[in-house]
Amino acid sequence: MKHKIVACIPTKDTAWLLKDSLKHISKFCEKIIISDDSSSDNTHEVCLSFDKVEYHKRPPRNYADRQGALQRQELLTAAYRHDPDYFFFLDADEVPSPDIVNWLDQLKPREEEQVNLWTFPWVHLWRDKFHYRVDSYRASNGSNIHWDPFTTTYRKGFLVRNIPGHELKYDVTQHRVRPSNQPVNVPSPWIDVQDSPVIMHYGKISKYFTSEQNWRDRALWDQYEKNSNPHFTLNHHRVSNSEKTLMLKEIKREWMWE
Repeated sequence: MKHKIVACIPTKDTAWLLKDSLKHISKFCEKIIISDDSSSDNTHEVCLSFDKVEYHKRPPRNYADRQGALQRQELLTAAYRHDPDYFFFLDADEVPSPDIVNWLDQLKPREEEQVNLWTFPWVHLWRDKFHYRVDSYRASNGSNIHWDPFTTTYRKGFLVRNIPGHELKYDVTQHRVRPSNQPVNVPSPWIDVQDSPVIMHYGKISKYFTSEQNWRDRALWDQYEKNSNPHFTLNHHRVSNSEKTLMLKEIKREWMWE
């Protein structure tokens, strides 16, 4: 690769996807920093099978205390030790499309590049790994939901330049990192990549999501942080993920790794 890219990935119990995702990410990252939040599956063994992975296991914690921003700060601190040109911030259930390899090679050296952050279309796989969701609706709680990755205004920052003389950081007082992956102090300019590469999000087809355990955990975390009513949080996620207007499209062939 033309540039030194270090990936930062928090994970917990994602061995079902991690082996394939690490194989793909290894093609364009010099180092992959993994922060394992005390997984109970074989995440540790999967990580150790990849030479590029630097594995960190977090100590056990009060499960209600998410420590999302702190975990990402720990990843960022570890990544800085490798002095990368660019940071790639991913969740363990996110995989870039194969054209990311050539796209990254077109970037300028970090000292010459003027852009500091790039977002990519975030493709939510739905029901299986061959379809993604594209419908829009107004949920019963008043939220406007837009699933189409190419028309939504909701974007996550995945790629961030290692800006000379500027130390990136997270606000570790935050319980969870919302709405994005990126540190809180990335200065403009930012660019929203409109077409490709895309980031394939497998989380919506995981058992963690389809069993609604994801929603129950979020209710627990919000209750811990905000003293919010867990039933309110559960209902919010149910109506925000309603399938009443469900529309799916087939993923494009070029988004799939061989």
